[in-house]
Amino acid sequence: MTKLLEPIKAMITPEMLQLAGSRVGLSPQQIEQGTALVMPLIATGMSRAAATPEGQVALMKAVDEADTGVLGNLSGFLDGLNSESGADLVKRLLGDDGRVVSSLVKEHTGIDIAPVMAMAGPIVLGFLNSQVRRGGLDTNGLVKEIRSASRSYERSKDESATVIREAFKAADEVRALKAQLNAEEWHLAQAAPLVAAAQVIGASPSRAKDAERELAAAVAAVDEAAAHAAPTSLVAALFADGAASISAGDIGDASGALRRASAVVGRVSAGELESYRKLVLGAAYAAAQAVKEGGFLGLGAKEVNADEQRSIDAVAAAIGAA
Repeated sequence: MTKLLEPIKAMITPEMLQLAGSRVGLSPQQIEQGTALVMPLIATGMSRAAATPEGQVALMKAVDEADTGVLGNLSGFLDGLNSESGADLVKRLLGDDGRVVSSLVKEHTGIDIAPVMAMAGPIVLGFLNSQVRRGGLDTNGLVKEIRSASRSYERSKDESATVIREAFKAADEVRALKAQLNAEEWHLAQAAPLVAAAQVIGASPSRAKDAERELAAAVAAVDEAAAHAAPTSLVAALFADGAASISAGDIGDASGALRRASAVVGRVSAGELESYRKLVLGAAYAAAQAVKEGGFLGLGAKEVNADEQRSIDAVAAAIGAA
């Protein structure tokens, strides 16, 4: 624990850890281990955020808005813990890095840092707020203290600090991977599964309600595939916010878009091209199978009719999976 954050450790007693654990479904030992992880995570995340003027402003805003009252009533705060708020704090403090860091920490330690962040995050931010007010620190002063704390963790041989260092290193690799795509390429790679689904839906028009079910099935298929992808993969990064957040309405040439999207993924991450093609085809098949069509009064209806299959075959050809 660095000098800046060291007083926090003394504030949190074993009884408080037990209380916090009971509120977020973790044992006192898991909470204690999680806290040891979250401290270097917060310091490193804040230090990275402070690398830009915009990040410094956001950091100061987060600290300034923090509730210092939690420090004087820790038991009351912990008694009312809501584990769901932890995920919001991870996103707020770590931004896009949060997904990769959280996943890798859990992979290496078995600990989900989100519920731990629900406990430690407000305490750390409240403590920093009190330090800013007491010490009269401005943005530069706060950033200097946070960077000092981060450097201390970087030099530490402690196991928790090492896990966090490796997790952020992986997050940097994902950033570098994403940086190889320009905005248009990123959009194409994201939109391709929905473009494929739209082609299938259009090949055998359904009632509006059925078309919505078909699109929802495609979105669910993409999300499921992305959830099983490695956290450091391009696929996981592309669909990190969920396929429902992606719009494909601006893409006119569907076949051309599918070809280009496949080429982009092959260029940037050749090892993922096969799984990406499967994801795109999975979305197309999910749309086709969502509503049985054909037959009479439900008799003889097929999950994938001939028109839909021809469209799927065209999608497969466009992405090079035929």
